[in-house]
Amino acid sequence: MSIHYRRQGSAIVVLGNTYAYKDQLKALGARFNGVDRHWRLPLTPANLDSIAELCANAGGGCLESSATSNLVIAEAPSLPAAAAATRALLSGSKELTEDQRLPEGQPLPEDQGLTLRQLMTQVETAVMRAFPKTVWVIGEVQNLSRRGGHIYLDLAEGRNDAHANATTTVRAIIWSSAFAQIEARRGTDKITEVLQDGLQLRCLSQVQVYKDRGSITLIITDIDPNFTKGALALARERLLKELRAKGLDRANKNLPLPPFPLRLGLISAAGSRAQSDFLDQLTCLKYPGEVLFCSTSMQGEQVPKQVVSALKLLMAKSCDLIVITRGGGSAADLRWFDAPEIAYAIAQATVPVVAAIGHHDDVCVAEEICHMRQKTPTAAADYVVAILLDTRRYIDTIAAAMAKTLDDRIQAVSVLTAALVGRLHVAAEKALDYRSLALTQLGHSLQRTAVSRLHQAMNQLNDYKTRIGLGAERLLGNFRTKLVELMAALERRDPTNWIAQGWTRLSGVQGLVKSIAQVGAGEILRARLADGWLHMQIENIEAADASDEKQK
Repeated sequence: MSIHYRRQGSAIVVLGNTYAYKDQLKALGARFNGVDRHWRLPLTPANLDSIAELCANAGGGCLESSATSNLVIAEAPSLPAAAAATRALLSGSKELTEDQRLPEGQPLPEDQGLTLRQLMTQVETAVMRAFPKTVWVIGEVQNLSRRGGHIYLDLAEGRNDAHANATTTVRAIIWSSAFAQIEARRGTDKITEVLQDGLQLRCLSQVQVYKDRGSITLIITDIDPNFTKGALALARERLLKELRAKGLDRANKNLPLPPFPLRLGLISAAGSRAQSDFLDQLTCLKYPGEVLFCSTSMQGEQVPKQVVSALKLLMAKSCDLIVITRGGGSAADLRWFDAPEIAYAIAQATVPVVAAIGHHDDVCVAEEICHMRQKTPTAAADYVVAILLDTRRYIDTIAAAMAKTLDDRIQAVSVLTAALVGRLHVAAEKALDYRSLALTQLGHSLQRTAVSRLHQAMNQLNDYKTRIGLGAERLLGNFRTKLVELMAALERRDPTNWIAQGWTRLSGVQGLVKSIAQVGAGEILRARLADGWLHMQIENIEAADASDEKQK
């Protein structure tokens, strides 16, 4: 397991089987280059002596010629000088320091500049001098992925200046061996909670320059999970304080619970254990209502938007109660329910919201401000059914109280009725005796009155009979006299005598003929005789003279 070293510019490169000596190399400020698979550290006399001794003890040595090894090594510049050199290289300045110049005896390029490899070598050396030890770096985790046991991610930080939408991003790597040590030191659960996209991460990192890609990479050797949890707790407490200041922290809690939550809204992930546990418990408890299910993601950046949309949709469908549930999870998994969008949606909801999101002591903001928090989906189902059972017990209590009140009233009425029956019996007998006496007296009075009225009626009847007889006789006498007169008048008007004496009556088309004006020549007339009728035709009409009238 020998290792070797060589000098490369202003750095010392260590090669070979270096894994067993990595701690000693790190103690000297060496950085591992994952691309070239070697260690690099600044070229100083102390570092050169230490590396030479380490390689000699491991059975290795220097890979350079003896002529090269006799070169005098200048003392490494201070950190400010290295940083200034780096800035000069990156800004394209042509005024190079002693450390930036090529070694003596090496011909300069024709354009008096550096090749890219020379530039990146100088940058790498400057970075190694500027950051000889690991540093704690804070950034937001992005693009987290795992490949071959290693973890790759970006650490990003937004800008607070005019370029608000711009971010500074650095690539970071956690080698599998380092990750195993971090998990053993910090705990697997804690590291899993904080190592997620979107969380602020504080990590101990080695700053390395990848010359082939021209980029800076952070090699993470440790993670501070308490920093991430503290940042989450701070944001959570800030949101709760804002809700309390606006009076929204108890808005949903103050909504009255429906006594009959028979139209239930459920927000959960489709096919999740939380959904099945909740629905299975309702089935076991024989829940009589209906459940309107709205599927949403329960983890990830899309959670706030989908949960808010689901709340609005279920309220539009007139749900009596809404349940938000998921199958627990770590504090980092539950942080999506600390989002202000969900908190304000619950606070402004017109329907009571029951949240069963985190288990045990993991309480998110959504659970803090909802109407009721339950630990598990099963407990949430129990709570919904318990509302119905409480309503039923309340109804049973009222029914029992009403039944008791009714029994008491019936008993009181029975006692009162019994007393009244006795009193009514006595009163009825008295009233009956009184009425019987009054009826007897009334009978006698009616009898006397009836006899008196009968005598009066008989007297009036006899009087009417006398008066009617007199009146009838008088009327009959009048009728006889009138009848005689009528018979005389009738006899006078009877034409039979006249006809017997030779007089006749003529009738024509227009009826009884009384004047010549009623007939005309040729008209047929009928003449009435004593023994029949004559039909005569008029041949001539002659008017009578005045003398004839006189003769008549």
